[in-house]
Amino acid sequence: MIRPRIGDRVQWKHTNDEIRKGTVEDIDELIGVRADDGELVYVEEFYLEPTEAT
Repeated sequence: MIRPRIGDRVQWKHTNDEIRKGTVEDIDELIGVRADDGELVYVEEFYLEPTEAT
């Protein structure tokens, strides 16, 4: 499994296959992510958002 770093942008499946996005704030057994709507959630499965090359 990919281990994210604090500040990485990730996305994950929420209920009804809704895709949510947020920023990693905590790394423990689960990954703590601050969702774009402000909610702090802990997820097991996530995908790193692609980053633009500069």
